[in-house]
Amino acid sequence: MLPGGTVEKTDVTPEATLHREAAEEARLPLTEVRPFARMLATPAQAAALRGWGPPGERQAQLAAETARERWGLPAARAAAVEEIPTEGVRLS
Repeated sequence: MLPGGTVEKTDVTPEATLHREAAEEARLPLTEVRPFARMLATPAQAAALRGWGPPGERQAQLAAETARERWGLPAARAAAVEEIPTEGVRLS
């Protein structure tokens, strides 16, 4: 999900707009230093981990169903969240 919105009078830079919109739209506070673990999770797990509640869980479910219908992506297996190696993964 990418945050969307417009520049407001209080935004002094484009970066300030990005930070505000990410926090408002995606509940994602951005900071200059972002230590984090990269995780691979199903849409349902992502909704639960982010605490989106029933509306967010339904939106995640609909997004997964749409991906299966439109692009033929397989359904996510119900599995534990996995950490992605720093170098990334190679899709086969």
